[in-house]
Amino acid sequence: MLYDELVSLINSKNKIYKELNDSIYSAKTDEEYKQASIRKKHYIHVYSQELYDFLWNRISELTAKDCLAFDLVPYIVWAQLSERYSIIIDTVRKFK
Repeated sequence: MLYDELVSLINSKNKIYKELNDSIYSAKTDEEYKQASIRKKHYIHVYSQELYDFLWNRISELTAKDCLAFDLVPYIVWAQLSERYSIIIDTVRKFK
């Protein structure tokens, strides 16, 4: 099962996501806020793409139980991933 690997990957990504959130919260000027927000937006894309790549590369091993790990993904990241995730789930169903 990929669950443990997914949880580890998600936890490491969430740590960076939290740091980016904190940098937005800590911004002292409008420019700092803007730059921190841009970094976070970019990271959300990177995070969702890395999850997608991981899943796509391990699709033959993926089980429904493994997908419980996605409860740990922040909603905004999940929203970017969800459309691509549907493709993965449809493919898994064809294999099983």
